[in-house]
Amino acid sequence: MFKFAAQRLSSTSLLNCSKVHAPKLACSATWSHLAPLSVSGTSKNPHSYNGFLQTCGVQNFETRSLIHSSSVNNKPDVMDEFQKRYKHMLSQVSWQEVKKSPQPALAYGAAGLIPFVFPPLAILLNGEFLPNLGFVQLAYGASILSFLGGVKWGFAVPENSQQKLSWDNLGQSVSLSLVAFGSLILPPWIGTLTLVAGMGASAYIDITSPGYPQWFKAMRLCLSGVAIGSLLFGWLLRILL
Repeated sequence: MFKFAAQRLSSTSLLNCSKVHAPKLACSATWSHLAPLSVSGTSKNPHSYNGFLQTCGVQNFETRSLIHSSSVNNKPDVMDEFQKRYKHMLSQVSWQEVKKSPQPALAYGAAGLIPFVFPPLAILLNGEFLPNLGFVQLAYGASILSFLGGVKWGFAVPENSQQKLSWDNLGQSVSLSLVAFGSLILPPWIGTLTLVAGMGASAYIDITSPGYPQWFKAMRLCLSGVAIGSLLFGWLLRILL
C-alpha cells in the first residue's frame, strides 16, 4: 500500500508536505512516532496514511494560496512611500530660512551649481551630445557627493553636536564617497542615476536629521534640487541626442 501511495505522490509534493508540517510536528512528541511509520511503510492503517497525504496536499495548496494572496495584498507601493518621504522632508524645511543663510555659504553654494547647470545647457545649444561635457558634470557631481559626506562627518565631530560619532553617522558619511566612486566606474548613464540616488538620499538624511540649522536645511534642499535636476537633464540629453 505504501508503494502505491508513493507512486501517486510526486517527490515535489512530499517536499512541500514536509515543509508545511515539519515546523508543527517538530514541536510535537508524536512526531518521533509518526516519522518512522510514514517513512518505513509499516503503518497498520493505510487509510489514515492516505488521508494524511490528501490532507497534506490540501493544506499545502491552501498555504500556497494564502502566501500568494498575502504577498499581493502586502506588496509595497513604491510611489506612495516616496511621496510620504518627500512630504516628510518638506515638512522639515522652512523656505524663509534661506534668507538667514550666511552670505559666504549662500554665495559659494550658488556658485557651486554652475558646473551642474552649464554642461547640459551647452549640450542643448550644441544640438549634439558632447561626451566630454557629460563626464565633466558626472565627475563634478561625484566630488560634491564626497564633499557632502565630509560635511556629515565634520558635523558629528564636536562633542556638543546632536549628531554623534556613531556607526550609523560615520557609515553614511563614508558610503557617500563609495557611491560617488561607483558612479565614475559604471557606464555613464547608469553612473548618473547612481549619483542622483546618492544625492537624493544624502539630502533626505541631512534634512530629516536633528541638529542641523534650519537655514542649512533650506539651502541644502534648494542646492540639491537644482543639482539633481541638472543631472537628470543631462542624462535625458544623453539618451535623446
